[in-house]
Amino acid sequence: MGQNRRMAKGPFRLIASDLDGTIIGPTGEASPRTRAALKAARQAGMEVVIATGRPPQFALHLPEHLNAGSTMVCSNGAITYDLESNTFLDRFAMATEVWHQVVTDLRSAVTDVSFGLEWGCDHTSESTFARVLGRHDRVPVPDILQAPAEGAHKLLALHPDIPIEDLAPRVREVIDGRLHITWSTLPFVEATAPGVSKAAALRRYCDRRGISAEEVLAFGDMPNDEEMLAWAGWGVAMGNAHERTKAVADEVTRTCADDGVAIVIERLLG
Repeated sequence: MGQNRRMAKGPFRLIASDLDGTIIGPTGEASPRTRAALKAARQAGMEVVIATGRPPQFALHLPEHLNAGSTMVCSNGAITYDLESNTFLDRFAMATEVWHQVVTDLRSAVTDVSFGLEWGCDHTSESTFARVLGRHDRVPVPDILQAPAEGAHKLLALHPDIPIEDLAPRVREVIDGRLHITWSTLPFVEATAPGVSKAAALRRYCDRRGISAEEVLAFGDMPNDEEMLAWAGWGVAMGNAHERTKAVADEVTRTCADDGVAIVIERLLG
């Protein structure tokens, strides 16, 4: 946990929060206390921006339920979407030739690796990937290289027998900087175009709004939140966060189940 920064007093103009494991627990919903705290923050003049690894199709229904604002950072920063206008504010695709070569290289280096792919508001995956995750909303493709290539913004890599903690460094070594690598709660590695992250997306959004990093309060729990927590004026890791994520945060709050986000917001609002 960061020890060289002053305890946050604000004023904060924007709250950026991860979803799963941060404000949404195992039930798939945010608690009434957390929703009330987010509403109170907005009433006090703060923007609330959701920053999630989820693709848009699995996230766009949530801001109204959560009392969040109309802007969402999705797919680990590859997409920033405005719900009021139903438009993409930012969208960063991987170069087709790059992710195709990455798939080929990973297949050579990691036997039985399986892939998923996201583009726009759509997704697909290979059969092993779909089976391990229990996803049956799409017919799997026999080879991810046959999936629509233009505009793909996130490549997912999963192994049925290798834990994510072991798979991630192997994937990172093979990719060697050609894509940005991270991971979160689910057992797959997530790859986006170089330079894409939640932090980068929030920085662009805040620049357009005239908001400095020091005016941002951020919450998260997993490695895909680390850059965001480090960039924000005050980064808060959940009590249930990954240990390496706690290490980059300025503060560790209570767990998601114990309304850790609400506790911090309530304290700041007095």
